[in-house]
Amino acid sequence: YFGGVGGSVIGTGLFFFPKGGVKPARLMLRSAIETLLKGITAKEKPTVLIDKSVVSVLATAKKTVFFSNPTTKKLFDQLTAKYVLLCEDIHTATSANMALASSMASFTEVTYKDLLVTNEMAANITQMLCNVCTLFFAADFHKIHFSNKDLIFNCLTLQTKRNLRNSDEHP
Repeated sequence: YFGGVGGSVIGTGLFFFPKGGVKPARLMLRSAIETLLKGITAKEKPTVLIDKSVVSVLATAKKTVFFSNPTTKKLFDQLTAKYVLLCEDIHTATSANMALASSMASFTEVTYKDLLVTNEMAANITQMLCNVCTLFFAADFHKIHFSNKDLIFNCLTLQTKRNLRNSDEHP
């Protein structure tokens, strides 16, 4: 369920992106990270689903067995680092994180650099989330059709591929 919601959130964010909606796209990427981490954590710690504090959710997720091996811990650390960057769009008051529109009637201006940075971040976060989901659902990954498996395998990191090949869940 949470993987689907996380994917839907990323898709919605990317819908805004071509029209210059960099900030909404970044907010949706942030939400995708929250949602997926909460969903994965819920398997071990179901009370995380009612937790309203993202700081608490991240602290709980970090303590799970799933995020305790070196590969998943590294992915968790990378995702939380991206999450912190994305939070700056909401929780900071610097000009770099503001649209700086001169009046309510004007549209915000988006630079090519803003688009490139957000595009790179979206691709990077999507790849990290794919790695996390593939490791979390390793048993299911080993059962899917080879053509779909190959498509997913192409976006995984070398370490994730090694973990999957050595997985106890492999049939």
